[in-house]
Amino acid sequence: MKLVTLLALACIPLQWFQMIDSPIGELRAHQLALFALTGVIIAVYGFARIGAATRRLQFFILANVYMLILTTAMDVYHGIPPIQPTQSLLYLISFVAISGYFFMIAKERVNLIIDALRWSALFTLTVLLMAFGVSLLKNGINPLQVVQQTIVTGDPSILTQQLFGQAFIGFGFDLETTQVQLRHEVFGALLLSMYIASWAKARRPLTERNQLFYYRLAMVAGALLVLLSLSRAVTLAALLWPLILLARAMMSGRVSGTQLSVVFATLIGLAGLATSGFLSVIYDRFAEDTRGYESRTENILLAIDRIGDNFWTGGITTEGTSSHNFLLDNFQRGGILVFIPTLVVFLYVFGLWLSLLLRIRTLPAEMIPVAAALTLPLFRMMTQGGGQISVNGWMAMAFVTGVVHATLRRGKAIEPDVPADEDHAEGTEVADGPDKVPPPMAERARTARSTSRTARAAGRTAVSTSRTARAAGRTAVSASNARPRPGLPLGATRR
Repeated sequence: MKLVTLLALACIPLQWFQMIDSPIGELRAHQLALFALTGVIIAVYGFARIGAATRRLQFFILANVYMLILTTAMDVYHGIPPIQPTQSLLYLISFVAISGYFFMIAKERVNLIIDALRWSALFTLTVLLMAFGVSLLKNGINPLQVVQQTIVTGDPSILTQQLFGQAFIGFGFDLETTQVQLRHEVFGALLLSMYIASWAKARRPLTERNQLFYYRLAMVAGALLVLLSLSRAVTLAALLWPLILLARAMMSGRVSGTQLSVVFATLIGLAGLATSGFLSVIYDRFAEDTRGYESRTENILLAIDRIGDNFWTGGITTEGTSSHNFLLDNFQRGGILVFIPTLVVFLYVFGLWLSLLLRIRTLPAEMIPVAAALTLPLFRMMTQGGGQISVNGWMAMAFVTGVVHATLRRGKAIEPDVPADEDHAEGTEVADGPDKVPPPMAERARTARSTSRTARAAGRTAVSTSRTARAAGRTAVSASNARPRPGLPLGATRR
């Protein structure tokens, strides 16, 4: 199960490879990986366990089903094949299965899978670089030359068009498609694997130096690739992660060695970007290059005008003129009846994210990447066209909801796991090794709780013994009063 999970996460970024034709359109590598992971989870755990694990998600699931039913009805009403609602239904089924999967491994402390997930960032990064290298070779692109030209000219469009746009051609997409959407999803999937790896490492800390080196190398390289993508939504989602960590440290008044290392690594990275000249390219992309902002503003205003004319039933095809907004695009497609459940879905995700941020001071450290992971689907909902949640968004929401609900079910802050004594079924057994030893602080906390429970039990025993002694004393006094006095017959009294 752990290998299947790692392979699925590693294939999610490979979104420029079209694989097979199907009745719901051409399926790409990341969709096949999602459906394969879903099928394996259902086969291993069964519908009953998955249903029990996702019981808290019933409202969110029903809102999505209601939205899909109305979207399908409106598409049929307007003579549009309901391909997108069918895809979204399959994504929803995958979400339920994967959320239940993360719930079970987080709640039941499935150590072998959690240990494997610590390497999800490294595994995904390796597969992505290999696939991207093949694409560069096939299209004859020199990435170093393109990056150098971008820095010299200070024009971020050179990087987005000549590197990513050109590299993704030849696997089923044309240049118009590859330079607009694909890089956001490719590097968003890499960021998702980084979130999952960070959570797993917090649950099961690495102790060997070589393991820590490869883990940190993957995280740093992944962060650099996210910056190199020049994707505003994905980069902002990644930047919120250290900001959440910093806010938690300031509110709690505690700064750990890991937090200090993150700060120093960020400063060193910024210094390196400034020295290379790439920092000015990033600044130009976010602050001075307003072409993207202006086009999005025009599309949003156009969507609002269309909604006013098609308020009840929609019927507007958003292809080519999308507002790049999950809510507005669905409003245009299906009218107010589709917009209401769409708004409920968005508010559910936003409310969960906000509740995590409001409790950030009291959350355990392992929940920081979980809270940060929810920014990925939220930002993409506000910037992605088509009115459909992407595979990255469904995967991120499945990961977050599964882990959060497992934490609520356990009723306490999750601390780094320790090997269990009993044997487990296949896929849940606990591996031995030096990295499975719990940290000293967690061990002391468990010892203190055990001592406290022993002391309370001893106190209850002492109270019970005292009560027994008092009862015995009262019995003795009663027996003494009942004995006859010497020199008198039984029942007689002294005058």
